[in-house]
Amino acid sequence: MVVDAIKVKCAIAIDSSNPCIGEIIREMLPAEWQPHVTVSSYSQWTDVIEMVRNALPALLVIHTNLFLLSPKDGIEHCAAVSSNTRYLFLTAWSEEHIDDLLKFCEPFHASVLRMPFNRAQLIAALAGAYGVHYVEDSWL
Repeated sequence: MVVDAIKVKCAIAIDSSNPCIGEIIREMLPAEWQPHVTVSSYSQWTDVIEMVRNALPALLVIHTNLFLLSPKDGIEHCAAVSSNTRYLFLTAWSEEHIDDLLKFCEPFHASVLRMPFNRAQLIAALAGAYGVHYVEDSWL
C-alpha cells in the first residue's frame, strides 16, 4: 500500500484453522496494496507477537478466532513490542461481544469489521483503521 509519501505496512493474522480467509482477504485488496500486506495464519499468540516484533506493522488485522487463545495477553504483548501499531479485528461476534472487545482494547487504536463483509467494506475499514481515506486508485 504505497502511494506517494504514504506507506502502509499491514499484517493480517488469521487463525490457522481458517487459512482460506486470508486468501479471500488478499484477493479483495487493491493490487497496489498487495505487495505491502502480509497475510499469515497462526495457532498461538506467541507466533503473532513474534511477527509483530519483527515486522512492526502500522496496522495489524486480527481474525478474532485467535482471541479464543487469551486475548488480553496477546494484545497487550503485541502493544508492548510495537506501541504504534493500530488494530482492526475481523469478527462475526454479536454486538455485545464486540462492545466488550472494544472496551478491553480502548487503550489501543482498535476498530472492528463484522463478517461477512464485501470488498468495499474491507478497503474502507483498512483505510479507516490506518487513518486515511482511500478512493479507488488514490489516497486522500
